[in-house]
Amino acid sequence: AAEAVECRDRLVWPFSSKSVWNMPLGSGAKFVPANIYREPYSPPRNFYVDQDWFISTTENDPGTALVDQGWWGEPTGDAHCDIKGPNAGFLPFPQNLTARYFGGNNAAAILLPDNVTLVQAQPLYRCSPDSPVLALWSQRSNCSILDDGTWGSHGGSALSAIGGTIRLGELLPGAPPIRHALKLMLYAADYYWPGNETVP
Repeated sequence: AAEAVECRDRLVWPFSSKSVWNMPLGSGAKFVPANIYREPYSPPRNFYVDQDWFISTTENDPGTALVDQGWWGEPTGDAHCDIKGPNAGFLPFPQNLTARYFGGNNAAAILLPDNVTLVQAQPLYRCSPDSPVLALWSQRSNCSILDDGTWGSHGGSALSAIGGTIRLGELLPGAPPIRHALKLMLYAADYYWPGNETVP
């Protein structure tokens, strides 16, 4: 009898096996310079940690208002919590979950109760339980967690909010090797389109 193949847990290892985030390097892979770092921009001396949100919802989660904040500019601290935008609809959202990590991209993917549909947006903030969920919802991107998951809500690249993210538990002692691609986020104006901020 054929050996049973264990199915991947979509909450731990999302997207299809042929996703760019899940495909292994083949034995014939060739590494070539990406030419990301060009004069007058030097290679970064360090990288920062950005917090991504992967939120699984259920039918028991209350319908929660989504506020389209547009782009914040450069607020500080609790100024991120000021509600300024219009209502963009409602989604089920865990009642007591808050997102108060200020200053990062705060990209988010919200898995709806159908266990398939991902709603992605950034930056996402929720400053207190029962309050609206604030984000740039005009940049929202919906996809299936069973598809390739390439595109999403990251502003500079339009790539997936959670593709390539190091997930909870993956860096713990004794954890198995990470079996998916990892993303690095670079400052777009310096490294994606140096000297030309009009090109996405």
